[in-house]
Amino acid sequence: MFSVAEAFRQRDRGSRSRIWAGPLEGPLEPLTAEGATDLLPTWTPGGATICFASDRHTPGRVGGLLLVDPSAGAEPRLLSTFEGRVEALDWVTPSAIMALVADPEAESASMQAAVRPEVGDRDPLVLRRLEAWRRLFRVDPVSGETAEVGPEGWTLWEVAYLGADAAAAVASEDPSENGWYRSSIVWLDLRERVARPLHRSPDQIASPAVSPDGQHVAFVEGWASDRGLVHGEVRVVAPSDGRSIAVPREDVAWVGWRDSMSLWFAAVRGLGTEWGWVSLDGARGSAWTAAGTLRGAHQAQVIPSPAGDRVATILDAPGHPPEIAWQAVGDAHHGWRRSTRLNDGLADLAGRCHARPLRWSSTDGTRIEGLLVEPVGGPNGARPLIVDIHGGPTWAFREAFLPFGAPLAIDLGYPVLLVNYRGTPGYGTAFTRGNVGDPGGMELADILTGIDACVQDGIADDARVGVLGGSYGGYLTAWAVTQTDRFACGIVISGISDLVSCHRTCNNPAFYDLILERTPHGAEALGRYLDRSPIAHVAKVRTPTLILHGEKDLCTPIGQAQELYQALAEQGTQVELVVYPREGHGAGNWEREHQLDYHRRIRDWLVRHLEPGPA
Repeated sequence: MFSVAEAFRQRDRGSRSRIWAGPLEGPLEPLTAEGATDLLPTWTPGGATICFASDRHTPGRVGGLLLVDPSAGAEPRLLSTFEGRVEALDWVTPSAIMALVADPEAESASMQAAVRPEVGDRDPLVLRRLEAWRRLFRVDPVSGETAEVGPEGWTLWEVAYLGADAAAAVASEDPSENGWYRSSIVWLDLRERVARPLHRSPDQIASPAVSPDGQHVAFVEGWASDRGLVHGEVRVVAPSDGRSIAVPREDVAWVGWRDSMSLWFAAVRGLGTEWGWVSLDGARGSAWTAAGTLRGAHQAQVIPSPAGDRVATILDAPGHPPEIAWQAVGDAHHGWRRSTRLNDGLADLAGRCHARPLRWSSTDGTRIEGLLVEPVGGPNGARPLIVDIHGGPTWAFREAFLPFGAPLAIDLGYPVLLVNYRGTPGYGTAFTRGNVGDPGGMELADILTGIDACVQDGIADDARVGVLGGSYGGYLTAWAVTQTDRFACGIVISGISDLVSCHRTCNNPAFYDLILERTPHGAEALGRYLDRSPIAHVAKVRTPTLILHGEKDLCTPIGQAQELYQALAEQGTQVELVVYPREGHGAGNWEREHQLDYHRRIRDWLVRHLEPGPA
């Protein structure tokens, strides 16, 4: 059971999605009709009825709960509605559905556009602290009776249940997006609506899971730049006394209980993904490594069957377009079997480019890994090269059916270099933290030495290299063009130009405090922020620069683009700023017409400055 969504929005509405269901062996069929946004399906215990969240009865937001019986063929029945938007849904007992609901004005994470929802006229717009929470509700599946059961004074980001009366949660007393960076693991008494802190961490936490016997809570703990990008070690804490242990597994993104003494896990491993199980004493369980992604580009997860004999996921790997797939636990051939074929129409694209791993040494000897995506049938010898810098920075390039950079490689005929610079998960905790205190430092060295490797191998013409990146990749792109004249052009997407003003205007200033290891208070700290701000070095820039930005972005506010544009324009650097109305952070969920314009402008800017290729 899963939802299938459009890859874009139309103006004045979100992307439409439908619920699908069926056996893993197939066939799987759509369960809900087109024309609505249907998400978060969850089975009743026993698997007869499905509850899902939808905007069918709450236009403009996913605020309704509906029930549908797959075997009956009847229309979904409205069960309950909320003023806010439903962000998580769990049918925990036959008589209790749990809904995690964001208040109407709660901001979304950077991975979901980082925008402030449109609520009423708001003229004037008034902002106050501690007003928009994420709340927990219990819903009776028969009567629809709905009651808030979460604790007051806590916002809940992720919840794992022990029946209907107790749960563990990732929670913070600051309900804003900024508060997530200082979350705790808390134990919830849902009858009394109270929270008891179990574990406070200097890092970020995610993926809570309660053991079947209720004796332990497992979770992932590690340095993360964004909500939704936590990779780290596994920690287990006992609700009874708060004692905790670390399970020595690095770069884990998700955990779930296999039994009371062992855990399922999924982790990033270099350019691939690993899943398996591990016991609480640290003894390694069976594991499988896949060349590709399991669940999606940002994270890693598998869903074990109730019997524990199979796992399912969204498999996106070389030769396998994104599809629901399953694998038998203990399969000697480690084979994946596809349950869906929704993306068979993409098969032709895979034959038009290929990706291969590249490895090189940075200036300090650290080994760096990346992918080179090349068009099939393109010219040989030194040619234009595009460097695509990933965001986060705790995000990673991985092998996939169509890896990042594939559209540019196919469209332009240029190779695209994808660098997993230090700060990227998948290479151990020390590597992931390698840019903490040093943004723009060795990261840039890792990227430049990757270009050197491509030039030395005869792949790239050093005079025709373009650089682009989004979010933190946009920051590194702006930083790169202020530090070197090596690039023929640059494209800054949803980027950061001034660390001081971004800290003061964004919705996640704690990120800057963490990566710079200080807040911008006092001359020394302000000096460090400015020293690592592209805006402080623009006098050096001669690189033609295109700036693309969403008007409503709260993660990297529009002022970041305006500052960079104005500074470059004042000194006569060739620069262009394109602002997309109504859009938030990153182009992945923008309106379709904006996405098309965005891709066209990127293509044309590269062609103009790198010379036309055999597009």
